Amino acid sequence: MNPLDQRLQQQQQQILQQQQQQLQQHQQQHQQQQQQIQQLHQQQPWIQRTTNNLNGSLASLIRMSNMSRELHDILSGSFDSNDLGEIITNSILNPGSALNSSIHIMQHTAPVLKGVLGDVTFLKQHSRSVKAVDFSPRDDHIFSSAGLDGKCVTYDARQGRILSYTTIAHHGPSQLTGYGTKLALATSNNKMLIYDIETSAVTQSFDKCVPPGGVSIRCPIAVESSNVIMVPNATGRGIAFLDLRAASIVNNMEDIHEAQINDIVLLDSAWAREVGAASGNMPAILTASSDSTCRVSTRHYYAHALIVPTDTITTRPQIVDTRSQVLKKFEHRTQVFSVAHTPEAPSITSNSCIAIGSDKLNVYPLQGQLPVYSSNFPTCKYVSRLNYSRSGRALFCATNDGHLRMYNRINGGYDLKGIVYKHSKDIQDMAISRNDEYIITASSDFSVGLIRMGDPISGPTEVGEII
Repeated sequence: MNPLDQRLQQQQQQILQQQQQQLQQHQQQHQQQQQQIQQLHQQQPWIQRTTNNLNGSLASLIRMSNMSRELHDILSGSFDSNDLGEIITNSILNPGSALNSSIHIMQHTAPVLKGVLGDVTFLKQHSRSVKAVDFSPRDDHIFSSAGLDGKCVTYDARQGRILSYTTIAHHGPSQLTGYGTKLALATSNNKMLIYDIETSAVTQSFDKCVPPGGVSIRCPIAVESSNVIMVPNATGRGIAFLDLRAASIVNNMEDIHEAQINDIVLLDSAWAREVGAASGNMPAILTASSDSTCRVSTRHYYAHALIVPTDTITTRPQIVDTRSQVLKKFEHRTQVFSVAHTPEAPSITSNSCIAIGSDKLNVYPLQGQLPVYSSNFPTCKYVSRLNYSRSGRALFCATNDGHLRMYNRINGGYDLKGIVYKHSKDIQDMAISRNDEYIITASSDFSVGLIRMGDPISGPTEVGEII
């Protein structure tokens, strides 16, 4: 073999060896990627456990520290469970998160923009989870939202535009309710704030009147009269009554439930008489709790009669611990998160019902313990909010997987009309305008959902006055 042929043969062998080495390297890289994928999937339960436990650990560290009260309040309201989950999943605590973004298990799903009522508008004015929404009692087109970013935003539903917004420093509101021109805001540090929209200022602050537990826990608020607000008390198992005139807790119903109260609904005099209250003037209160029950309770005295004279020694109104009586009880196998009742006055012919949201939707007749309608949701863990339309012809059901469903109510029966729309994360709150024209939702995906239900049943609209 001549020298030229030998040189060509050597070059071919070298090229072949290089190709074999490259092939071996690719195979090794592929094996490493497969091992990383398996490790990441094995780490997902650990990530979830860490997310569930980190809230309590963080709170314990904050309590044991010697930091100032102001810094304590800021840190206590800084994270909710969704924020912690996102931080852990994309941090150095999860070594596999940066290796392959395509196999990252997302905590949210794609939203649904069009449903049985048409197209939805998602208003994205918050930078963190939106915890509460509500319509103004004075104007059916004006509503507000409150989020963990501290923002309180006011909108006009007709154009879907912002009218005003402000930030309340150092507070993470967990629930809001419309109160004339004022908003009642429950914070993560046991406070209730009264915020005036017109002056953009906090006008009142109530200390130690709502349960602790962090911003991830929903704190229900109900307005009893023009001056009285009902919230879960400091234990979370009873109800505190706040009077804005006395600027204090004027009544406290202790231990209605054995666990945290998740929803409060005030029943009018017709409902109170129907459930067995001794007097038509005695208010009845419908509550849902984590103790797996929904209860109808009443007090022995009306709230306005409980405002007692000021104590001359303490210069504070006395707190009256009024006895409560449970008139009706619905028991479930799992926690109850939301409750609603049909709007009409109950009677033999009205088919009045109470809708209860736990791991499923159950609708009960006023008299009886067996549901007249029940619905399971395979893709969600619980029903977060329930609302009947003011006309009583529709029931809206929000779930923790982000879906908003609509049920038609015809002759006492219920029929699923379909999906109204879907947020990419769980729905925290829901409200319907008094004239049945709009429905709004608050979600952990940082957005507020707005959709027009149809023509208003009363009052003005974009085109004129409804006679």
